[in-house]
Amino acid sequence: MLALAIFLLFIFGLAGGVLYYLNISNKVESTLNREKNKQNTTAVKNIKSPTPSPEISPVPNDWLYKRSNLCHLSLRLPPQKEPYTIASDPNTPPTESQDEGKFFVYEEYNSKLLMFDHLARVIFKNPEQPGSGYVSGSVEVFCSPNDEGYTTDSLFDKIKSDLSDNFSVVKIQESIDLPLWNRYVKIVQFSGGTFGEVKYYLFATDTTIYIVRNITMSENTMIRETVETIFQNLKIIEQ
Repeated sequence: MLALAIFLLFIFGLAGGVLYYLNISNKVESTLNREKNKQNTTAVKNIKSPTPSPEISPVPNDWLYKRSNLCHLSLRLPPQKEPYTIASDPNTPPTESQDEGKFFVYEEYNSKLLMFDHLARVIFKNPEQPGSGYVSGSVEVFCSPNDEGYTTDSLFDKIKSDLSDNFSVVKIQESIDLPLWNRYVKIVQFSGGTFGEVKYYLFATDTTIYIVRNITMSENTMIRETVETIFQNLKIIEQ
């Protein structure tokens, strides 16, 4: 009887040890799985999806290159023929907000905006008529020499500081970075003054600082698509 009791105690002890081991193993495995899942979740959260470059609209073969030597860039200019012109209707009285009698022209002259003092642009207009404030469509590049060695970030900081120091009614409302024209640019939204809802594209190269805007007040599909193609195909000429 004593031998049987010892045998049974041995069997129960062994079974208890096995169950204890299995319980500990399950707890360890469960803990490891939770940690692994936590690491995987953290890794997914920390991975930033690459920002896709915007799709570039192709430029027709009959479009011209217009180069600005001061701004070190080129803009594409559609020809002054259909479908890039809108003829005047003799039966319709002209209004300030109309697209008739216009075509795309290239212009370049001194013009001041913030730190920038020269303008190169392609605009849909009738050169024989004075400006009215209504812009059917335009891609405008303001530039200045980069004498201070600004980077895109330090240029942005300088403009923001200048607006603050001068107690300007114009403020920077928001800004984001975006890959465009084979570089990263800052898209800046201003508030106050006459800036309105237009977005500005700010960047610097070793030689030049830039701020670019495209304005499209027309609802005409041709004008809107053409302005977007001109904007996308702006080309910086590195020195």
